[in-house]
Amino acid sequence: MGVFFEADYHPDFYVHHTRSSRPVASDHPLHVHEMHELYYFMAGKGSFYVEGNVYDLKPGCVMILAAGESHHLHIQEDHPYERICIHFSPGVLRAADPDRVLEPLVKGRPWGSGNLYHSDEMNEELIRSLFASMSALLRGEKDPSRQKLIILSHILPVLYEMRRYH
Repeated sequence: MGVFFEADYHPDFYVHHTRSSRPVASDHPLHVHEMHELYYFMAGKGSFYVEGNVYDLKPGCVMILAAGESHHLHIQEDHPYERICIHFSPGVLRAADPDRVLEPLVKGRPWGSGNLYHSDEMNEELIRSLFASMSALLRGEKDPSRQKLIILSHILPVLYEMRRYH
């Protein structure tokens, strides 16, 4: 697996951008996080299972998972797989959005529903450029405070764009 970037800023963020030319389906077991997850599917073929509901993935789609939602990926092993995952604490979202505009993305919906956003439902170019820019900037930045700022300044516009279509 190729790792373009991986950083763990416990307790606020965990981010990784990875690519695998030969993904292994068993590497993606059912699990839960104490953090929210923003998942950008860049390449591959597979399905994402959230609380028993199945979402077929297409390149450019974005998944949002609330802290505590059980999920796993079923990836087809004959297609190269690439994604960017951003795990962020509920406290980060509360601090960045005190008026709770973005909260419906992770709260107030039944678990396992409303998790998938297709690229054609949002400004696809904006979403792609935000994730690409974030990944490129994080690879070149060594200062943890600046890395956190890069992450936050890129995920908020993504979340806002998703909220526009919620």
